[in-house]
Amino acid sequence: MVDILSEHHIVLLIGPPGQGKTSTISIIGQLYDISRKEEFADTFCTTLIGRCGKPLVHSNKLVLSLDLKGVTQNNYNQVLNAQMEEFVAKYQTALNLEHNRILIGSEATDTVNNIMVALSDACIWHSLVVTIDNYDSPFFDPDLTKPTYDKMKSNLAKLLYLLEMWTNTDGISVMFLAGRTDLGWVGCPKMAYNIVIRNTLDHFDDPREVELCGLTRQEIRDVTSGLSSQFPSLGLEGLRDEFLETVGKEEYRVVGKYHGYPCRAVLDWLHDWLKEHAAHILG
Repeated sequence: MVDILSEHHIVLLIGPPGQGKTSTISIIGQLYDISRKEEFADTFCTTLIGRCGKPLVHSNKLVLSLDLKGVTQNNYNQVLNAQMEEFVAKYQTALNLEHNRILIGSEATDTVNNIMVALSDACIWHSLVVTIDNYDSPFFDPDLTKPTYDKMKSNLAKLLYLLEMWTNTDGISVMFLAGRTDLGWVGCPKMAYNIVIRNTLDHFDDPREVELCGLTRQEIRDVTSGLSSQFPSLGLEGLRDEFLETVGKEEYRVVGKYHGYPCRAVLDWLHDWLKEHAAHILG
């Protein structure tokens, strides 16, 4: 993923719900966020990613995370402005903001422009990563009317066009989107690199590109075994079996001849387990 983002400035992850798109967005945000630089270094200094011997493109960017889940025409600007207000508060020192400088505009596009001008004034150009999760989620509302659909599409097109313009002028380093559909129906960005999680069992090039797009029992064993050997003090032996005997029984999926467990179910369970059993080590 890091290699893809180093070659393509605009990337779109496409796939049905429950296949790890939001988890991927979250990982990318954590990877790039400059506010987590020391934490990242301390956590991974003894692992392969910390010993690779080459500079990584992580922990050196400001990350603007947007999520359109639950957004409607009535709350579009309010929700996005609130998310951008969190960004401004988080990076106020890095942005070198004057105490009385207001960046939040009446419309989301105004706020984006104000943030980009602030980045330019602070001489930290090409330092922003933008992630947009559930970018097309508002359009799957069964109660969406034709006039509202057209207005929402217009708002989204304006936002994406503006972000694309700032990306093409090097104001934004990377823009990463996730949704169920490609961007053709919106009309922009036109240069997005698509990563497709296929929603069909017909004509796939890679066995992992199936509707499930999850983890098999063997893959879960490989993950937990790797964690156990990398962090022996966490006591992770038997973690796979514990998952299979609890959450795994409810989350097991069969799609055609393929079977396994959704990425989100595995990651959420592992996160909760570590939080409960390893807090004394992880902090």
